[in-house]
Amino acid sequence: MLDNADLHRSLEHLTPEQRVAFTSACLEGLVRQFGESARGSQLLPKYLLTQSVALSWRFVPVVPNDLSEVERLYKESESIIEESGDEGGGLFVAEHVLAGIWYALRAVELRSPDFGVLVATNYYEAADYAITIEDPNLSDEEILATPLVAGVLRVISEILSEVRTLSATDLDAVKEFREKVAAIYGDQISS
Repeated sequence: MLDNADLHRSLEHLTPEQRVAFTSACLEGLVRQFGESARGSQLLPKYLLTQSVALSWRFVPVVPNDLSEVERLYKESESIIEESGDEGGGLFVAEHVLAGIWYALRAVELRSPDFGVLVATNYYEAADYAITIEDPNLSDEEILATPLVAGVLRVISEILSEVRTLSATDLDAVKEFREKVAAIYGDQISS
């Protein structure tokens, strides 16, 4: 299980730029694993996924002067929930992807540790929900032991470990970090 309080304490000790890098990395993992293939993902426009991830990464080193693009993507993701009815109930796992997008977009602007925790939580909960849909009779311990949930928790932990040494104000370092964590996702997705 993801320890939100411990994660929040860890993120408090990072620079604001490192927090956004952590959030961006978790969002990208969430989108890669659940944005196009999970139950409910057919309701998510591909451009919304790719533009949200790209924007989140682009603004790791600096707060944007113009937030119109952030606001546009935020409103589009919000409208999907409203259009799906039942406060997103018909979105299944994709609701966690949308929530991850919302929080990551807010992190770009506000840079609070809260948003990193919320994106990581939605990444974990997407995995948990995907397993629960397949087998609703699993215990909490059995869910945590599944390769999907255990793998997502490992990815989050590795991202946090890697981001601690990131010089997040350096665009080249951020690009290198993104490539490094992409290898972590690749291992998770293929297992």
